[in-house]
Amino acid sequence: MFAHAIRSYITILFFKFTWYKNGQPLYEGNRFTTKYDIYTKTLTLQVLAARPDDLGTYKVQATN
Repeated sequence: MFAHAIRSYITILFFKFTWYKNGQPLYEGNRFTTKYDIYTKTLTLQVLAARPDDLGTYKVQATN
């Protein structure tokens, strides 16, 4: 099983995070998970079992 992670650095807590792939919302599920490390303030999107169609531009939007 392969995993690929994308990290974004966040300075404020209590946000709702929405990930986008090529401008389309990316929903968490079996292969996509988001983790936030409170100590390093790092948000990570993990793509499990990455495959060629996972290539693209990923962005995260934080809203409160």
